[in-house]
Amino acid sequence: GYWPKLRELLDRYGILLIADEVVTAFGRTGNWFGSRGWGVKPDMICIAKAITSGYFPLGACVVNARIEEAFRNNKDMLGAIFHGYTYAGHPVGCAAALACLDETFKLDLPGNSQAEGDYLLARLRDLQAKHETVGNVRGKGLMLALEFVSDRDAKTPAGLKYVGEVANLAYENGALVRVAGNVMILSPPLVIERADSDAIVDAIEAGLSLNRLDPAS
Repeated sequence: GYWPKLRELLDRYGILLIADEVVTAFGRTGNWFGSRGWGVKPDMICIAKAITSGYFPLGACVVNARIEEAFRNNKDMLGAIFHGYTYAGHPVGCAAALACLDETFKLDLPGNSQAEGDYLLARLRDLQAKHETVGNVRGKGLMLALEFVSDRDAKTPAGLKYVGEVANLAYENGALVRVAGNVMILSPPLVIERADSDAIVDAIEAGLSLNRLDPAS
């Protein structure tokens, strides 16, 4: 795969692999870290968001032993980690992170993300088979997307009005979705249950079935 080959290439030339996992860490993709889902161990990982479930603003950078040793063995200030800033190590933020991580372990949210993500992906692909305007369905864990087209063979993107109407009708039928261009993005809570997954797909199905606009509009 791409990521293992990239890891191999970077190791060959002594280049660090830094993973931006602000969105993907702590279960979103069905693994504790998104990069681990591809069998890759980064040298540095940037994390935030789900570390506190958004209850408190907190971010962090995690490094491996190789990076840690480089800082620890440095003999001058060029290798110092300056961490005495006003908001660094905020006790409330750290307490929120510990509580959220405890719940993530207790509820096995990465496992739930994988199970419900697989189920959602299968149901969304059923929609693709039924509706010509669904050109592509993709996802990993509970990070999914539908790409709308006006011509499936030519892969012509659907118009913004059409996609917006699908989203509006889905909302009227119980699901709040995010639209970016001709793509509908689904990032449901990691505690989602089967009934919730069905409700999301049923709402999108309604949005597609009730939409009377020209897909090119």
